[in-house]
Amino acid sequence: MRYKRARLEIICDILFFIRRSKNGAKSTHILYKANLSVPLLQKYLKALLADRLIYKIIIKNKRSVYKLTKHGVEFINQIKKIDKMTRIIEIFSNRRIKI
Repeated sequence: MRYKRARLEIICDILFFIRRSKNGAKSTHILYKANLSVPLLQKYLKALLADRLIYKIIIKNKRSVYKLTKHGVEFINQIKKIDKMTRIIEIFSNRRIKI
């Protein structure tokens, strides 16, 4: 059975990919990297734009690229901290002595 990703995982996939893209990420590249359908990608991009985590730049030939806002960068930093804390908790919970 396939694993169904949570909404937060999909958002993180999108944001991390946009952050790695030096000149901004095109929607088709995000589509493939985040492994989403076109309607789902549009839904997530619209939500991320509304939440001001990303912004859209129109370039030549009416193409769009997406970049992170300051809030988007901060969101990624907070997610990294949470992930690190979660890993530490998992390590210590596995070391507990069972009585």
